[in-house]
Amino acid sequence: MFDRKKLIGPLFSTGGLIAVLCILIAVNILFSSAALRLDLTRDGQYSLSESSKKIIAGVKEDVTFKVFYTQSAPDMPVYIKNYAGRVIDFLQEYERRGKGAVKLEIYDPSPDSEEEEWARRYGIKLFELPSGGSMALGLAVMSADREEVLPFMDPSEETRLEYAVTRMIARTASSGKKTVGVVSSLPVFGVKPGPGAPPGSPGSTPWMFVTELKKNYDVIEISPFGEKIPGGVDILMLINPAGIGGTMIRAIARHVSKGVNVLAFTDPLPLAQANASAPGGASPFDDVLKSWGVWMKPDQIVADFNHSTRLTLGGGRQETNPLWLSLDAGAFNRENILTSKLESVILATAGAFQKAGEGDFEYEPLIRSSVNASLMEKFQARLGAESIRRAFSPGGESLDLAVRVRGRFPAFPTGPAEKDADDPSKTADIILVGDSDMLYDHYYMQKQNFLGFEVARIFNDNLNFLLNAVEMLGGDDRLIDIRSRGEFKKPFDRVIEIEDRAKMQWLDRERELIRKVEELNEKLSAMEARKNPSQRLIISESQEFEIKKFKERRRKINQELKMVRRNLRSDIESLGRKVKFFNIFLPPILVGIGGLWFGLARRRKMTTS
Repeated sequence: MFDRKKLIGPLFSTGGLIAVLCILIAVNILFSSAALRLDLTRDGQYSLSESSKKIIAGVKEDVTFKVFYTQSAPDMPVYIKNYAGRVIDFLQEYERRGKGAVKLEIYDPSPDSEEEEWARRYGIKLFELPSGGSMALGLAVMSADREEVLPFMDPSEETRLEYAVTRMIARTASSGKKTVGVVSSLPVFGVKPGPGAPPGSPGSTPWMFVTELKKNYDVIEISPFGEKIPGGVDILMLINPAGIGGTMIRAIARHVSKGVNVLAFTDPLPLAQANASAPGGASPFDDVLKSWGVWMKPDQIVADFNHSTRLTLGGGRQETNPLWLSLDAGAFNRENILTSKLESVILATAGAFQKAGEGDFEYEPLIRSSVNASLMEKFQARLGAESIRRAFSPGGESLDLAVRVRGRFPAFPTGPAEKDADDPSKTADIILVGDSDMLYDHYYMQKQNFLGFEVARIFNDNLNFLLNAVEMLGGDDRLIDIRSRGEFKKPFDRVIEIEDRAKMQWLDRERELIRKVEELNEKLSAMEARKNPSQRLIISESQEFEIKKFKERRRKINQELKMVRRNLRSDIESLGRKVKFFNIFLPPILVGIGGLWFGLARRRKMTTS
């Protein structure tokens, strides 16, 4: 006699497995063609921003994406292959959002193919592979008779991919460019090599920001010692204006009074060029700055111990210098679109701004120091971090490192007005930054070799700040929201807080030790002055007693310093262990508990049935 339960159990189990398999296949077929994406990253970094969606929605003529990707290359680097998949998936999101106005085409430029010839015509970079073949991953965007090309989509620039693509769409949809006039006393447009110098000599190429600006604007160089500004300039950009001639400064003031917006990078101590013009004392630009309702002390620079930068000196030595400011998210004005998405900026020996009176104008800080900051004489920059620590005394309030002012400004801050200057002033926007070194390539990018080609890796928001400012002054801020979406680093705020607290304790103790050393030296000098000249080399009992007391106090303070450092390491290591536990061990533990609970519940149910 057959046991019905023994027969039905296996049949039911096999049927269940087959049913589950059929369901999985059906679901896979059903959803394989569905445009479903789930982005769980912070700020939706793998989804299109609202600004991109608006730009796509405003496209009046069809846009075509031509991706040149060598899929057939047998020795394509794995990380390039994985990145290419993400790129194509991301571009398909544009195609879906375009609803027929955006078309994606993918070409494989294999060697000696027609696609490879087209890739070369568009200017797509073809990298040689070890096997002798070539590899490409570039993009051409076409709309009507206009085209934009991204020769190589660098994986290290993935956080800027959306900005690059959306900017290309915006440019193909635009019929004209605004003009940016650059007046600089630094060689930002490059310098011509001397007679007999080989091509590509140091300093012969423009700074990178000039190249980036030319992608969106007509950029013209205006002599700092010229007499007038050419017509048609929409935005004025001033770099180290302390080195600009008086005649040009007056021409700048006249243009601002006519409503021309200005982006100025002033600098009490420019380091980017050794022979840069940085005259001490008064400059013709000082009077113009005051007429704009702002003042900056030309001989003082900002020291901020909460935003110190670790520098590598000669001989491999390292020091943490508070004059080189590594500013994080807390330094930026989150209410202004220009700085709302910035995360990291480096300023070197920067100046600070303050309001110069209560005129009829708007004054808005954009970047600020911490409260653990103070102004120092700029000569101290050459004395090293140790000297700065001794002289430092925190001011207890934040300093304005970059500001925006808006209002009507006079055409002639000093001197008599010209006869034809009867027009009333028009409203202008002015953005001022207390540092010009931030524009130098080395302060925001690194050049790397990739398969024989030089590529640039951006490592902070210096360039983003510049481009944001120019776009805002030009009246088009659509791309600002996109440019800074990807963070360069995602720090642990709690770790930073612990480090800053311990650093402050260490700095206070260090200053206390230095103060006591100076007090003891003064006491010893006073004792020495009272002694007979013939006994100057003999240490008295009172001096020996004072020295012993000092050594004991120094020993105790050194122990406290060690304790602070030990507690710092302990707090950070403890926090790190907790983070590792939550990230590595907690998820599988929860899954295991859930599985155990499910198994016990199922077993209890089977027992009951």
